[in-house]
Amino acid sequence: GGGGGGRGGPPRPPGRAAGGGGGGGWGGRPTEKTQPRPQQHPTTTPHRSPPHPPPPPPAPPNKDRTGGPPPAGRRPGAARAAGAFGVAIALGELPDDPALEAAMGVDFERFSRRASISSGVEVEANEVIVLGHSAAWEGTLRMACAPMRDALDIGAVAEALRPLGMNAAPQLGAADAARVAAVFVKCEPDRRGHVRGLRHTMLDDTDINAQRHIRGAVGGMVAGVLGDARIFVSGGAEHQGPDGGGLVAVIAHAA
Repeated sequence: GGGGGGRGGPPRPPGRAAGGGGGGGWGGRPTEKTQPRPQQHPTTTPHRSPPHPPPPPPAPPNKDRTGGPPPAGRRPGAARAAGAFGVAIALGELPDDPALEAAMGVDFERFSRRASISSGVEVEANEVIVLGHSAAWEGTLRMACAPMRDALDIGAVAEALRPLGMNAAPQLGAADAARVAAVFVKCEPDRRGHVRGLRHTMLDDTDINAQRHIRGAVGGMVAGVLGDARIFVSGGAEHQGPDGGGLVAVIAHAA
């Protein structure tokens, strides 16, 4: 039939009728009824986004890590530093000198040996808590405090325990550990980037924030000496103990 198995098409299968009048014979072209023609769309120009602007130049490094002054307006922990100086002046550890304001965040040779300062946006008013001994005190609790020269200063923990009649060699015994009522630790990653002459990575670690890193490290060290991990560890120790170190305070029951 006309239009059935066209030229060059495969042979018609047995028993199959040839399509008539342009029908869909084997190898023939299908009609528009069986396969509609695709619609023609007008040609459009592909959208091209504008080129991205070049990245801004890198910010200047915070010189605070090397002991120099950080850029203006970028002094982290200014409230803690001011509080530490205030405590040091009140306790007679530093003179009431106007030059202290310029030393905040810069001169870390000036610090308090007995101040632990915390600050945050949730604080609505300054609060001061004083822990110490009174000549009229008759309770059983005693307290001692010592500065840590760096994050590895186990000797400072032993120094804080010694006035309380406890000896860590290298860890407290069970009887002495049972006397401990509370332990407070203040610590700070050394902003110069070294601990005892060796480089540390706390300031540049992309996985752990530097303050969390130092709290975990120093908290583990102090807990190892005490044989007890129930301690309070706080970061942000600007001018609270030696730079890169901090403070440890122990409250214990008298023997």
